Amino acid sequence: MKISNKHMSAKAWFTNAIMFVYACFLFSPQAYSATVDFSDLSLAPQSYWNGSDKSGGFSSGGAFFNNSYYYDSTYNYESWSGWSQSNITNNTTSGYTNQYSAITGGGVHGPGSNYVLADDFDPNDSYINLPVGKRADALVVTNTTYAYYSMLNGDSFAKKFTSTDWFKLTITGYSGGSATGNQTGSVDFYLAQNSSIVNSWKTVSLLSLGLGTQSLGFQLVSTDNGTYGMNTPAYFAVGALEISAVPEPSTMILCLVGAGAWLIVRRSRRTY
Repeated sequence: MKISNKHMSAKAWFTNAIMFVYACFLFSPQAYSATVDFSDLSLAPQSYWNGSDKSGGFSSGGAFFNNSYYYDSTYNYESWSGWSQSNITNNTTSGYTNQYSAITGGGVHGPGSNYVLADDFDPNDSYINLPVGKRADALVVTNTTYAYYSMLNGDSFAKKFTSTDWFKLTITGYSGGSATGNQTGSVDFYLAQNSSIVNSWKTVSLLSLGLGTQSLGFQLVSTDNGTYGMNTPAYFAVGALEISAVPEPSTMILCLVGAGAWLIVRRSRRTY
């Protein structure tokens, strides 16, 4: 069936209108983007913070990262969940004693730079509250040294991964803080799959999450499970969080009005 020039023009106008609105958002005075790379965290060289001060979390670049810490004085035992901080470079020692290390040996700025680690045995044990008025564009992730070698070689709790095994991270957006409210979308990323185990920083796009996202929740799932749940160490590392401003309602309205006016002018100049 032949499409008329009139219909072809209408399609072109619609495409141009979408590009106009996108450019309006991109170059508006409210346009903003930033990278939370944890360089503002105060850590001594080759050290970590696991929440032993019982502060309940920390902030970096305006985003909040939760932490829950427990210590048993009777057995001299400590545990934590949520997020910890680190700049440890030891990416060769396997096992639980090296749980505060990323397999990259450093953050996104190289060996010795800061990064954060998540302990996420249960869904949303770790979450991120986004800065007010900002949306999450991307997350830069990798495996911890502990999880990497557990999957690569196996250990006393977990098996060595084969070509049929996988280790998946699901990032879910929520309309409320602390991973509460309605879900605004989710993104899956495989930290291990098809005999390939991630050992470098990987950027995961979060642009599919809704503009109303106020927090991010995390869940880890593996093919290696036992009586008490997942055998694969429930850890992953984050090197950076990329954020940008959510357009103000007034800006969105002005952009839409501008696009409408632009289309009217274009159409009035067009002859059929």
